[in-house]
Amino acid sequence: MTRGWAWRILAAATLGAALTVMSLRIPTWLDGWWPWPPLPEGSLWGRAAVVFAWTTNPVVPTLALLAVALWAGRRRLLRLAARLVASSLLSLSIVTTLKVLVGRERPVTGWLGVLTSDASFPSGHAAAATVLACGLLALAREARWPPRRAGWWATGWLLFVLLVGADRLLLQVHHVSDVLAGVLVGVFAHALASAFAYSPARSPIAASGLRFAVVCNPARVRNAGLLRRVVEAEAGGRGWRLVGWHTTTVEEPGSEAATAALSAGADLVLVVGGDGTQRAACSALAHSPATLGLIPHGSGDLLARALRVPRDLPTAVRAALDGTPMPLDLLRVELDGRPEVSAVMVGIGADAAVLRDTSEAWKRRVGPYAYLAAGARHIAARPVPTRVVVDGEEVLDGPASLVEIGNVADLHQGIALLPGATPFDGIADVLVASPSGAGDVVRMIAGVLAGRTTDRQLTRGRGCTVEVRTASPVTCQIDGELMGDVSSLRLAVDPGAVRVALS
Repeated sequence: MTRGWAWRILAAATLGAALTVMSLRIPTWLDGWWPWPPLPEGSLWGRAAVVFAWTTNPVVPTLALLAVALWAGRRRLLRLAARLVASSLLSLSIVTTLKVLVGRERPVTGWLGVLTSDASFPSGHAAAATVLACGLLALAREARWPPRRAGWWATGWLLFVLLVGADRLLLQVHHVSDVLAGVLVGVFAHALASAFAYSPARSPIAASGLRFAVVCNPARVRNAGLLRRVVEAEAGGRGWRLVGWHTTTVEEPGSEAATAALSAGADLVLVVGGDGTQRAACSALAHSPATLGLIPHGSGDLLARALRVPRDLPTAVRAALDGTPMPLDLLRVELDGRPEVSAVMVGIGADAAVLRDTSEAWKRRVGPYAYLAAGARHIAARPVPTRVVVDGEEVLDGPASLVEIGNVADLHQGIALLPGATPFDGIADVLVASPSGAGDVVRMIAGVLAGRTTDRQLTRGRGCTVEVRTASPVTCQIDGELMGDVSSLRLAVDPGAVRVALS
């Protein structure tokens, strides 16, 4: 049994034991700790406490925590986002379960006439406030906030929890034991969610004297300050020395930035962006002594997914800093004589047309699902007379609507267009689609989604060199970047051209 699952089983067993103990024995002796009577009915302070009770209703902190989880997820703090959602749901579930099991009556107070009430034990307000505070403290820690800022943040949210608890007691709508149990439920829910999100990692590797640089696509990064803090904290803790932080532009997608990193003597170049940024950096880093570290921030991240690079920002940074360099193949391409490089996949025909018609804004919003609407318009793509030669042998001379040459297996997440393709074997995988109508396209798509590798109108091949010629210019894409219309394509595999850090 792995250490991660041992933690999860222990956490689940602890939850069961805690629910059992709390439902059987309530520490009512704690209730005498609050000596003050409830606020007078109709008083100004009492009305203010009621308003505060409404605004801290468990629904409000729960929605706030889910909003924070969405914020964190969009900034690639994916593990944190999962913990926040899980802790919120766990807290709500535990509170509901205990209220049903215990069924404790509320204290006698006139304020219950203006507040909704259910079972008293435990306090849902206190639990929701606590799990929100724990989540926001975890955010500050994960986002690597400066100690002074994090300290004030922690103090503020701890005071918030105390105010929520005091509000329940000043209105006397809860016993002291109800409030304390609610706080414990919130802490426990956060700890349990963290245990389930726990993933054992290798020990950090000291790199005293080694240098690193960053190549970052700012269009793909929602919070540059967060990124920089995480990278510099993780690298600095291992002894890495930063020698350059370079941003890309539309005109310069990353090759010049990677070249500048090499000139500065970087031993490791962290590339933050999507497949296009990584492709440009690979072109500059090919056959150099520097190692490539992938920090995926794209809509597809096909190369990162194929290499099992974590999409969570802190985890990806740690994997790059501590990873073992592995030789990665590149595809050297000539499009009508124009040289290009691919790390993922080269396609001409339908897939490039779909990419061309997909909104960049929608890709940022919904990721790979944005391609579905554009794909529907190309369901009946018209084949073009095409000749395909792999390692000197002709594999097709006839109509084709798609020619895909891949260094990895997936065209998009979960769609294994080239099963078995790997960027470590020195060989490119080829697929040619020759449908005669929309029905054939639908059948082939269904076959790919189902994992079938054979179809009478699909031709597959593997080799070190590929040549493609079309009777008329056809739209082409490389690693998700449109390259215009071409009628001639030559490709050769460059084995182990780039060293990439993999955990």
